[in-house]
Amino acid sequence: MRIRYLAFAGIVLFNTTFTQSHAEMAGGKNNGARDIPAIKKDCTICHVSANVKKGSALLKKSVAELCIECHNERKRPNEHAVDIVPSLPIKGLPLTDGKMTCITCHDPHQNPYGKLLRMPEQDLCVPCHRH
Repeated sequence: MRIRYLAFAGIVLFNTTFTQSHAEMAGGKNNGARDIPAIKKDCTICHVSANVKKGSALLKKSVAELCIECHNERKRPNEHAVDIVPSLPIKGLPLTDGKMTCITCHDPHQNPYGKLLRMPEQDLCVPCHRH
């Protein structure tokens, strides 16, 4: 697997060729990691190009707009709010311009916990949603 990094406006963008799961790369074998969904292997669905040269790994639209294109059912009123400034400090999770977006909890480039979650559901949700 080849990983290249491109920084743009303070955000690190990645260009990867997915041939192994994240766990396989880290530990030499699949330690319970799930495969990346096939649609996520085509970088050009979300990025201007799969080629990192000259900033071409930029997103085609905002994160929320890209996610909603495939997950239209997530626009319902009772869905988790996105593009909001969190009311609690967020530790260890990325914010986009200080706001929570879909990629705050989901990582579109790896899938070690299923549902593209960045960490186990209990560890991810309970710190903010204690009830």
